[in-house]
Amino acid sequence: MRPPSEPPCTCVRGDDTASHHRLLNLLRSPQLSRLWSSSVRAEGVSTELAPTLASVAAEHGARVTFEEQQRLFARHPSLPCLTGTMPRPGVAVRPLQRRHLPRLRRHRRTCAAPEPADLRLSAGVYLTSESADEPTAWALVSREGALAFGDSERADDQGEHRRLAVAEVTRLCQHLDVPCVSAVPDTDLEAFRDLMRLDFISAHAVLSAELVPVAAADAQGTAEATEPESRAARMHGV
Repeated sequence: MRPPSEPPCTCVRGDDTASHHRLLNLLRSPQLSRLWSSSVRAEGVSTELAPTLASVAAEHGARVTFEEQQRLFARHPSLPCLTGTMPRPGVAVRPLQRRHLPRLRRHRRTCAAPEPADLRLSAGVYLTSESADEPTAWALVSREGALAFGDSERADDQGEHRRLAVAEVTRLCQHLDVPCVSAVPDTDLEAFRDLMRLDFISAHAVLSAELVPVAAADAQGTAEATEPESRAARMHGV
């Protein structure tokens, strides 16, 4: 969990009782007391550990909202490093530029591009035969440390370009000893296949979580409830 302006920190494992006890002890420790008075976001929370997080949050007067369930994939660091990508003639693979991101965020054929951790850990696939410098597919490591990828509106129909981008960013991560992990929606079977072709394995189901102090959540709810009344009053000159 992290405040929006802080570096990512992940602590999730939900396959045994000891993990639940460790998480309980961690969340109840005095060092984390300030956590419960702040609005924070947690990425990659195991579904098995979500009730534990919600329970301790309630003890400290905070509320947790869980979002879309995803499947966490990981590539073991002991696997051989991928070699450089070899695109067919007329296709180039190179890092994204920041000017590409607004367009990629608007397009939701697969998913919108998140905020990158570092554009050096990104890849776009481009058609060298065209003058337009817009990627047909992309992949990057997000600020949360996860590999994200998708197509643009100029995507090829077979997904070849998307797989090239994923392979290139995976290779970059391995070269820099950055963990290769990715969380994709349970319904995105195409993304499952893309990752499994690169020897990623399915780890477990995870959630995104938004933690908000109850006082702040109640204040936001009150503001949202009174806004229509205030708007109506202004319209009638009250």
